[in-house]
Amino acid sequence: MKTPFLDCDRCGKNISFGDAFVSINRFIEQAEFIAARNRVEYQPIDSIQIATLCARCANLFDVQALAKIIKSVPTEDPETTL
Repeated sequence: MKTPFLDCDRCGKNISFGDAFVSINRFIEQAEFIAARNRVEYQPIDSIQIATLCARCANLFDVQALAKIIKSVPTEDPETTL
């Protein structure tokens, strides 16, 4: 028997260990070039999980449409650009 650890935020279905799911998150990260290693490293600053969707619900979304919606949502600062 699979053990559920999350619920889909859209349909409420249990998401169990081993099940595919989609997580929509807001990450704040800071990138820095490390010359000694000749690579970019990312330092996480903050992370907030916005939504969790079971694979079935997630596959119903058009990713390009979601990107357009996100870009069209106004911010508090009208001078802020994406």
